[in-house]
Amino acid sequence: MGAPSERQLRITRQDLDRERLVTAFAGSAPTTIDRAVIGEPVEIHGEVKWVRFVPVGPEAGFEATVSDGTGVVVAAWPGGLPRSGVTPGSPVALIGTLTRDEHGLRIVDAGIAESPVAAVG
Repeated sequence: MGAPSERQLRITRQDLDRERLVTAFAGSAPTTIDRAVIGEPVEIHGEVKWVRFVPVGPEAGFEATVSDGTGVVVAAWPGGLPRSGVTPGSPVALIGTLTRDEHGLRIVDAGIAESPVAAVG
C-alpha cells in the first residue's frame, strides 16, 4: 500500500458523496438539478438526503431533500404525511414544476416515480 495521492489527501467526504451520486444518476434522468429551469416541468432522479415533517405554520407538511450530485432540491407536500419509499438513502424520481424561494429550489406537490437506479453506493 503506497502513499496516498495528492487528490486523495485533498478530497472531502462531501466530494466523494457528490462523485458517487453523479456517477450513479448520470444518464438516468431527463434533467439534472444544475440544468433544471425554474418554472418548467422537470423529472429529477436523485437520492433522498433527509426528510422532515413541519408540524405548523405556512410550510406545514412533509419535505424531502434530494440530491443528484449536481445540486439539491426540496420536494414539499404541504399538509401531507410522509410518502411511501421516501426515506434517507432511497433513490427517487421527482416529477413537477421547479420553483425557487428564499430557501432554495423546490418542487411542491411533487409526483414520485421509481428511480431507474435501484441502489446507490
